[in-house]
Amino acid sequence: MIHRVRHSLRRHAALPEGAPLWVAVSGGVDSMVLWHVLRQLGHPCHVVHVDHGLRGPESDADRELVMAHGRATGTEVHVHRADVRARAAAPGMSVQMAARELRYQAFRACVAQGPPLLATAHHADDASETFLLHLLRGMGARGWGGIPPVAGPFVRPLIECRRSAIEAHARAHAIPFRSDPSNAHAHYLRSRVRHELLPLMEGLRPGAADVMVRNVGLAREMAALAVEAMRPAEDAFRPDRHGVSRLPVRMLLDSAAPHFMLHALLGPKGFHPDVLEQLLRATEQRRTGAVFMQGPWRATVDRDALVLAPAGTDEREWTIASADAVPDDAPLRIGPCAGDHAPGAPGPHVACLDPAQVAFPLVLRPWRPGDRMRPAGMHGSKLISDILTDAKVPAHRKRRAMVLESAGRVLWLCGHRLAEGAGAGGGAHLRLEWAGDGPP
Repeated sequence: MIHRVRHSLRRHAALPEGAPLWVAVSGGVDSMVLWHVLRQLGHPCHVVHVDHGLRGPESDADRELVMAHGRATGTEVHVHRADVRARAAAPGMSVQMAARELRYQAFRACVAQGPPLLATAHHADDASETFLLHLLRGMGARGWGGIPPVAGPFVRPLIECRRSAIEAHARAHAIPFRSDPSNAHAHYLRSRVRHELLPLMEGLRPGAADVMVRNVGLAREMAALAVEAMRPAEDAFRPDRHGVSRLPVRMLLDSAAPHFMLHALLGPKGFHPDVLEQLLRATEQRRTGAVFMQGPWRATVDRDALVLAPAGTDEREWTIASADAVPDDAPLRIGPCAGDHAPGAPGPHVACLDPAQVAFPLVLRPWRPGDRMRPAGMHGSKLISDILTDAKVPAHRKRRAMVLESAGRVLWLCGHRLAEGAGAGGGAHLRLEWAGDGPP
């Protein structure tokens, strides 16, 4: 056991030799053996015991065992009491979730005050159970990694040790421990995996548990490789100043792992695997404009990219009473300007309007389905949506386009097209400057 843990720590560069660290000790066999092994390896141990207070006298006995062993070994034990039931009263929070959350709050507080590392007693069988739980619930892009040997300040020295070896070590060295009968409760899915599914697998094929441990280790390494392979996609998918991310369609479709790529990029945003499958199918079929919503996010299939943007498109509109009464927060400025050759002459973000065509108040608002205008130089009106489509405006920017309306008539598709007859000739005119999105 000592040799295996030393080898594991070196392999994963988890813990410098002789480094002091915190050890999370519940009083169960796994954490008590972990404490013993780390001391044998020469690591000064600072013990933290989180008392969840869920089992009455049993919890008290766990705490007393840990404190007594601390006195016997000359180790100070820090006890943290957590009000799990109060936290579990929150909507959507189970007792198990609340206990884990409060436990890790205590652990983070420990490493914040130093030493900066904390060891937990997760072992190889825990990793197998977690892998199977992830299979049952849905892996996600990083679920294949299971329980990592190192995660930030948390290290798992026993991650390559089987439960049977840990129990044998406890017997061989007369290490005291307590058993938690709640671990066998059938209403916990992990407990059923441990006591029903894994024994069933072992019965179907003797040695299955050892094979699972080996497979979990391989899956962990493959997950690390996959995460590295996703770096270019993650770099391409970085959001712009509007919070919009774009993944080139070719990068997705040419990938050997398009499902994994979508899981890696959109899974953390909450997109369900079924939705990701639909999204991939829509991309393969080039269904431009297909939209998939998840909470505050909108994923859109555009011509050449998959676009992720905040779903809360700004639906606000502004009423402009006069040229000198433009609201400060409106993305538009109005002022006088004489002659087309004045500084800031007409361009994508500037329009020069004939005052005779402008009837205040003006309304600046997002365009709506059915909005039409007659673009300058064209005969007949055209849908705003068609104008934007013809201009190859990306879908996420198309939704953010705005129009300036006067007496129910669209004078300007801001940053894109001016209406026929609205433009000024020579002489004095109104200069409108758009501060929002311009053309693509």
